[in-house]
Amino acid sequence: MSIGRRSFLALAGLSGMGAFAARGAEPQRKVGEGGACASVSLDGDLLTVRSPLVRESCRLLLIGDAHYATDDARGEPFRQYSNRMSGGPRDMGDLRKNLEQGKKAGCAGALLVGDMINFPSEAGVEQLTDVITKAPLPALYISGNHDWHYEGLPGTETALRKEWVERRLKPLYQGRDPMAYALRLGGVKVLMVDDSTYEMLPEQVAFLRRELADGAPAILAAHIPLYVPWRRNDIFFGVGHPDWGAKSDPYWEIERRERWPEKGHTETTMAFWRDVWSAPNLLGVVAGHIHTQSLDVFGGRFQFVLPKRTPRQLLITPA
Repeated sequence: MSIGRRSFLALAGLSGMGAFAARGAEPQRKVGEGGACASVSLDGDLLTVRSPLVRESCRLLLIGDAHYATDDARGEPFRQYSNRMSGGPRDMGDLRKNLEQGKKAGCAGALLVGDMINFPSEAGVEQLTDVITKAPLPALYISGNHDWHYEGLPGTETALRKEWVERRLKPLYQGRDPMAYALRLGGVKVLMVDDSTYEMLPEQVAFLRRELADGAPAILAAHIPLYVPWRRNDIFFGVGHPDWGAKSDPYWEIERRERWPEKGHTETTMAFWRDVWSAPNLLGVVAGHIHTQSLDVFGGRFQFVLPKRTPRQLLITPA
C-alpha cells in the first residue's frame, strides 16, 4: 500500500511480537507479515510512526541526496572522472543550518542516507567531515552510490566502493564500520547499512540478524530503497527487485560503470530483503536515491524515501 501526503493508515497484525530469530537462523515469519507499526502518518515534513514496541519517543532528522560537488585543485587529476557530476552545490552551509534546526526541534540524531557528495574529492570529504564532526547532534552517515564513484574508473562497483571508502570516505563514519553499524537514539536502534551497489554482503546479513535478535524496536537507514511488490515498474526500488539486472540497467553507459549482472541479485541480497520484511521488531526503512518522496507500508513496516536535498523528520512514539 502506498501512502500520500497528509494520510493515515491503521495497521493490523500486531499479535505475537516475539523477538527476531536467533543469529544465523531464517526468520520465523513470512515476508510482509507481523510488522510492529500500529500506525503510520505523514503530515507535511513529519512522518509519525507508532508502535507498541516503543517505550520512549524518538525524533530524527532525515537528509539524503544533497549531491555536493565540492572540489579544489587537488581534484584536477580526477577531473575526467568527476566532470559530469561537477555541477552540484559546493558550500555546505545549508546542511549546517539543517542540523542546527534539527537540534532545536528536539531531534536525537540526524541520518544522512547517502549521495551527500557527487564524487569522493578530498575537498568534499573534508568539508562534509567538518560538518558531521561539528554537528550539534549525532550525525550518522552511510554512503550512496555517488559518494565513492569517480565515473569511468575501471573495476567492479564492489571493488571501487571498497577502494574509495578506504582511500577517502572513512573519516565520515567517525570510527564505525562503513558497511554496517548500529546506534541507539532515544528508544530506537538505528541500523545504518550500505546498500549502494544494490547488492548485500554476507557480513551485512549477519549484522542485520545479530542486531535484531534482541527484539528491540529498530529502523534501517540505507541509500537505495528496498523493493516492495507494487513498485515492480520502478527498478530503483532496487534491493530485492525481481527484475534487477543487466537488461533493466538504464544508466550504466552514462555513469561509465560496469553493467548490473546478467543473473540479477545474489541469494545473499535476497536473504537480506526477506529478513527486513519479516523482522517483527524492524519498524521500517528510510532511504533516498530516487529524489522523489514516497511512503509505503508493507506488512506493518514502513519505507520512507526522501526527496532530494530536503530535510524531513521522523517521530517514533509508543502506540
